[in-house]
Amino acid sequence: MIFKNKIIMLLGLFFLICTGGLYFALQVMMPFMWILLAIGTLGIMIAVFKNQKIIAEFFKLKTTKHGLDMGSILALTLGIIILVNFLAVKYVHVFDFSMTNQYTLSEQSKKIINNLESDVEIKYFYKDGLQNTDSAKKAFLAQAKVFQDYSNKIKISSVEMNANPAITDLYGATKGIGEGFISYKGKINSIESQFAGAAGLIYTEQNFLNSLIKSTRNKFKSIAFITGHGERDTHDEKSENSVSLFRKTLEKNAYLVQDLNLITTGKIPETTDLIIVAGATENFQKGELEVINNYLAKGKSALILFDSIKVYGPINILNNTGWDFDNGLVFNILSTAKGTVVSTDQPTVANVFSDESDITKYFGLTKSVLLYRPHAFIKSTNKIKSSFLADVILKTSDRNVILNKIDTLDYTGKPTSFNLGLYVKGIYSDASTGFVSEISLKNESELVFFSDINFASNQFFNQTSNKDLLLNTVALLAKETDLVSFAPKEPNASKIKMTGPEFNSYFKFILVGLFFPLPFVFLIFSVIIWIKRRHA
Repeated sequence: MIFKNKIIMLLGLFFLICTGGLYFALQVMMPFMWILLAIGTLGIMIAVFKNQKIIAEFFKLKTTKHGLDMGSILALTLGIIILVNFLAVKYVHVFDFSMTNQYTLSEQSKKIINNLESDVEIKYFYKDGLQNTDSAKKAFLAQAKVFQDYSNKIKISSVEMNANPAITDLYGATKGIGEGFISYKGKINSIESQFAGAAGLIYTEQNFLNSLIKSTRNKFKSIAFITGHGERDTHDEKSENSVSLFRKTLEKNAYLVQDLNLITTGKIPETTDLIIVAGATENFQKGELEVINNYLAKGKSALILFDSIKVYGPINILNNTGWDFDNGLVFNILSTAKGTVVSTDQPTVANVFSDESDITKYFGLTKSVLLYRPHAFIKSTNKIKSSFLADVILKTSDRNVILNKIDTLDYTGKPTSFNLGLYVKGIYSDASTGFVSEISLKNESELVFFSDINFASNQFFNQTSNKDLLLNTVALLAKETDLVSFAPKEPNASKIKMTGPEFNSYFKFILVGLFFPLPFVFLIFSVIIWIKRRHA
């Protein structure tokens, strides 16, 4: 009888285990699995009913009680471990003790993630066997993990391109050395990478954030490049003087970019959030200036980059803000063995940024911008009543001079600093009444002036911090402040450098004298204690 009950119980357990294994493999309850579950449960119930007397006597035994006490402690401990692990997985909190908060997201990133309505998928595509694939993949996933640690809405996965051609084609991945994408509500955007010399391609928090912003955007800001006055071409990718890289980067950052000829259209569309004048070499007609003034009177924004040779275009708009140009061109001076030399054949370096402006306050002391023969902005000598407030956002160091003629290296006065970028905020009236005071209108317009179009050209766009400065400027003027880049977090490692004698002392007294003997000391003590207890 007892043997039959054991057989019934074993069969019941067998059917329950089969049901659990099938569910784990199929991830769904099939109809026949319910039959297995019912048979297994019924078998266990019959076995328990037939052996109820034996089970009752078993629980009355002293050894059973002690065993149950131990079992309950083990079960409670196991339950606590499972609960702690569950809470740790569901409610992740990372403690970042790095000096630069290397593993903590910026407030900008947290704000975007907190507003997510559904999950975000971050996928990294790669091909096995290519050089540096593993290190690039590891670096990408490490940066993505910082986002995942902050929110469980961030899902991360890696895809081997040869093994998964369907999903590779869906995302449009083509770079076997490694390429990242973000997917949100069916919208897929690539994650731009940065080239870091020997380190290869790297991905920063800003790269992830920009892609995330583009994926979550419901409305895209519109930018118009004004044409018809000899402005720089925005489409020619082969020309060094073109600004096609600038335009292409704006389009990648989810802006709607178009060319706009004011003579042809006679107006600026209401949907336009920002106009850009990229190095006009001819004067604007009166009607065009009226269109621009009326546009600015509505509180709109403009980015104006002047040509360094032919300073034309909407220069009167600059004058209305109370500023003007110096006639000469700004150059760096270099100290050489032969004395001080003016560097006319090299780009002019500007590395002084406003720490108040949202455009440049994150640039710090290590950033710089390259310009080519720029003019300097000076306060206008005309007594113009201007309600505009100006902030010089870009200046050279105090090692610069102005030359009125390129063919001479003679300059007057001492080297000093010059203004090359202005941010101004104020109010325009319509063209018929001219410039008016701030009390007359409620709409403040924002304008940024740069004294050189060359730093936005294909030749200089990706040099130093030119790209960051331009993109930050556009983001601020287009009211896309979450696209303004923030200061990168550089790892701050403390290094110990020791000379030969110091290292020898360290090696002898610390490593050889302390760390190496310790295991042997513990081993000897363990043997002594074991021998004493054995003979006790």
